[in-house]
Amino acid sequence: MDERTAVLVRAARRCFAAIAISYFMGLFNDNFYKEAALFIAVAENNLGIQALAAAVFTLCYMLAAAPGGYWSDHFAKGHVIIAAKAVELLAMIIGAFGIWYGSWPLVLTMIGLMGAQSAVFSPAMNGSIPELYPAEYVQTANTVVRILSTSAIFLGMALAGYLMDLTRPSFGGIPLGVVLVGVFVLVAAVIGFCVALAAPRIKPHRSEARFPWLGPLESIREVLLIRHDRLLTVCVCGNVYIWSLAAVMTLLMVNMGLNQFEMSASTTAGTKIIFLIGVACGGIVSNFIARGERFFRVFIPTYLVMAFLLLLIGIAPLLLNGRMLVWVVVLLIAVTGVAGGTDLVPLESFIQLRPAPDHKGRVIAAANFAVFAGMSVGALFLYLLNILFQPTTSMAVLGVVTLGYAFWLKSRLMQALSQ
Repeated sequence: MDERTAVLVRAARRCFAAIAISYFMGLFNDNFYKEAALFIAVAENNLGIQALAAAVFTLCYMLAAAPGGYWSDHFAKGHVIIAAKAVELLAMIIGAFGIWYGSWPLVLTMIGLMGAQSAVFSPAMNGSIPELYPAEYVQTANTVVRILSTSAIFLGMALAGYLMDLTRPSFGGIPLGVVLVGVFVLVAAVIGFCVALAAPRIKPHRSEARFPWLGPLESIREVLLIRHDRLLTVCVCGNVYIWSLAAVMTLLMVNMGLNQFEMSASTTAGTKIIFLIGVACGGIVSNFIARGERFFRVFIPTYLVMAFLLLLIGIAPLLLNGRMLVWVVVLLIAVTGVAGGTDLVPLESFIQLRPAPDHKGRVIAAANFAVFAGMSVGALFLYLLNILFQPTTSMAVLGVVTLGYAFWLKSRLMQALSQ
């Protein structure tokens, strides 16, 4: 790092810390609350609420994606971040009362608000990184964000499981663990809001775009406009696929752990955490082997590695059994996470850097919209996989799909780089 870059990085750290900590608190709250709510739903034998909650979150996110991108371009991103954290505080107040009094409508309202809040917060946060840091440091900043996100998810899931074991009646006969869940989300939301007040108020670039009143239709239009930049299109498609693959894999892990391998719930959750840790480690690896132009040399090979590892997971039950099979599959899942993370951080960094300054928020929001659309398609694909195959075989099917997608991406990448 040269002296100029070092000076800029030092100047940006305080503002970035405010954004990163507020992001950490929001992601912790989201995962902590949903994990606790899931435990309660299982205890009540209300298993359908998980699918309903996921649908509500996704729908609200996709509805708010286009406005979130617009606001990120038209207002100082720090102001948008503060407004989003205020919505999160409101959502957590509603969510606390919902979980204290066992009101699923309030719980779902909170989850919907968090979906909309995430759609507004994300383009403002991701658009702030290239405003604060020089281009050569953006990938490093995104690696920090990926490590924070993994830590927040891990902490949220672990703490929720611990608190749900505290069943002793407390205030109003409500179990102590449930009371503490409400208290924790309120405290975390207040901390996140207060820290966000230090977010930078960098003057936005002038933009003539109109407000996206048509919501998702505007997002689809923006996604279609991205195709005019072939290299950006390749990176958005690559990003969508990795997120969709990760979503399907984590859901398959639950079925694999509980049903195929007959593991405990906590061990199954540990498999998902190991996968997320692998993704974070991949982000660190990317800083050594996939920076700048080097990324395009490892982009497709990393996809091929993911495909190969997924195929090995499908073959493993034919060669191994018992605990050895479980440990080998978990190891392969972790390394698949590393391979995916090696691509994910450079992809997200490129999507942040590539658009024009006055258009950055809308492009990031459209890319996020495409990710959620891809994950929705992945959920339908998962339904078919669960009907037709056992989980490890389904992983192998994902490997075949990933292999085909890698060759398609390679042809698109070659066209883009030859321009």
